[in-house]
Amino acid sequence: EEFLTNWSRDLDGAIHSALAEIGEFVAADRSYLFLRDPSRMEISNTHEWCAPGISAEILNLQGIPVAPFQWIFDHMAEHTSFEVPEVDQLDDEAVALRELLESQSIKSLVLVRLMNSKGEQTGFLGLDAVHRIRPWQDEDIYVLEVIGNTIATALEQDQVRKELLESDALIFPATLARGVETWPELLTMARDGNLDDDIRRQAVFWLGQDAARAAGKG
Repeated sequence: EEFLTNWSRDLDGAIHSALAEIGEFVAADRSYLFLRDPSRMEISNTHEWCAPGISAEILNLQGIPVAPFQWIFDHMAEHTSFEVPEVDQLDDEAVALRELLESQSIKSLVLVRLMNSKGEQTGFLGLDAVHRIRPWQDEDIYVLEVIGNTIATALEQDQVRKELLESDALIFPATLARGVETWPELLTMARDGNLDDDIRRQAVFWLGQDAARAAGKG
């Protein structure tokens, strides 16, 4: 509930808080968010929480090629989550994953996929066990999935908001050249409670500019 309240004001802060809460709740050593960059076929660690005494790895996990780990995404496409109960038991087909995890002293981990509204995997949320091997309980995975779904939705909505703001930054100044016929359009946007507050404020601002321009012509 706190995440839903705070994400629109400070999405990064809300994600970090959520990672800390889930990490502490399930007694994990590390929790983290990875996001895919489809244009570059890479994945990067964007947010991380670590328990006391656990080293941060986020700076070492940027721009990782997806190809060696595509099989993990394929697994999550079918099963929603991916578990490694014991890293040292990974077979030779998973050598790239085993080497990456061993370099971080990880003994066990679990990942859950992030999906957008188009059904595309956008990344994953994960938990690490560093101090000891641990089996992940269904309750751990369920909580991780709930938080992951919430973060995925917030990230997608934030991206839509940014795209709207970028497009409206171009659209609103252009309305000044069209004169008073834009007033009904701007009024509609300013009064639309379903639009982002920033967009409504822009509509009000440009409505005032349009009105001043019209008054100057009178």
